[in-house]
Amino acid sequence: MKNAYDNTNTGVLFANKYKETDKQPNMRGNYTPGPCQHCGKPQEELQLAGWTRTGKNDDKYIFVKSSEKRNPNADHTRESAVSDTNIAIEEQRKINKAKVAERDRLKYDADMPF
Repeated sequence: MKNAYDNTNTGVLFANKYKETDKQPNMRGNYTPGPCQHCGKPQEELQLAGWTRTGKNDDKYIFVKSSEKRNPNADHTRESAVSDTNIAIEEQRKINKAKVAERDRLKYDADMPF
């Protein structure tokens, strides 16, 4: 029986052939974390980005950042997140306006002499 390769807690970086500016990473890749240490649930694969850097003593190293893997089919793009936030802010403004109106109405009613 052939053993399946276990790629948990492993990652890989490849040269970024689409790099256009110095701010973009020199390398891109993926990292597959193992299950959560607390609850045992499987964790999502992470996206890796790496930049080659030079240290104080001219030592070369790779600076690595990890982030959630982007899903191009997901509905949660930055634009939709901003739009959702703007809608939530506008709804909160309406709620606050209604609360102020109710407070003013109650204050007006309390000021009535009869």
